Amino acid sequence: MRKIILSAALLLATSIQAQEIQTEGIDYFLPKTAVRIALKIEKKTYTPGEYAEYAENYLKRSDVSLEPEVKYELLNIHLLSVGMPDSTKMFTIKMDGKRNINHVDLNEKGILLAINMTGEDETAPKTFVPSPKPQQLNPRDFMNAEILASGSKAKMAELVAQDIMEIRESRNQLTRGQADFMPKDGEQLKVMLEKLDTQEKALSQLFLGTEDADTTEVILNFIPTKEVDKQLLFRFSDKLGMTDIDDLGGRPYYISVKDEHSVPSMHASFGENREKDASGVCVNLPGRISIGIHSKDQQIATFGLFAAQFGKLVHLPIYIFTKKTMTKMRLNPTTGYPETFNVENLR
Repeated sequence: MRKIILSAALLLATSIQAQEIQTEGIDYFLPKTAVRIALKIEKKTYTPGEYAEYAENYLKRSDVSLEPEVKYELLNIHLLSVGMPDSTKMFTIKMDGKRNINHVDLNEKGILLAINMTGEDETAPKTFVPSPKPQQLNPRDFMNAEILASGSKAKMAELVAQDIMEIRESRNQLTRGQADFMPKDGEQLKVMLEKLDTQEKALSQLFLGTEDADTTEVILNFIPTKEVDKQLLFRFSDKLGMTDIDDLGGRPYYISVKDEHSVPSMHASFGENREKDASGVCVNLPGRISIGIHSKDQQIATFGLFAAQFGKLVHLPIYIFTKKTMTKMRLNPTTGYPETFNVENLR
């Protein structure tokens, strides 16, 4: 009997605790708007050819470097607005049975997406996947027996150069229709020319060297809070790639933020509510801004967006969430602006 009484007491305590949690409500954040800056960077690694020193003598190429080299190039910059929880805009929607709120939708970050309907979260940026690198040709696979049997580097270079000239002559004869054995059709001609191109490319690497390219993506996150004119964003070097922000060896890139002083409208009376008269449901009316990225006096990228922190906060009134109404609302997860807002009178 005592066990039954204790069990009942525990159940009652659990029920009371659950009721207290329910009446406390649901905590949520409104977002602040950040900018995701994706930098696509290509690294090129040059390796001199085995016979690079003979390139001018045999191929008449005076532009061939004898030293390995690494170069970086900033290919492009892509900007995207994203939402993140604003710790200064944390609120609680009361769930006390007096309000006609039966569904509150939050994303994984705790940002309010919708009330009394299903929200739509941000689409996650696609993960960068570099293109597969082509397999390097092995020049020795295209050397004849005479070249491979040569006893000196200089002699091998001379014979390889002769082979390259013969390949070029064969190509010219084919394209002019003067070859001893002409292909039967255009497709066969294409195959023969591709084989000659491959042979020449492989053997030319011994003089001209090879260049290996790797493309990577670097992500920077920037949260605009006020207007700025050419604030240092990052540094980039053609020889080192991305460098530390205080490394003067890197070329400076700047970011500028301009407030356009444009805020979308909402029902006029909603903006007049005092916080004590509010329902606990808040939304953002974001402000329009423009962002520019510059290198010295050259503009590299521009981006226009609405940012929550450049607009204003609106406390929605209690009367639109009473039992007499059904209010459905869907918010933009990046700005907190109510893109869908319907208030229906039930009585």
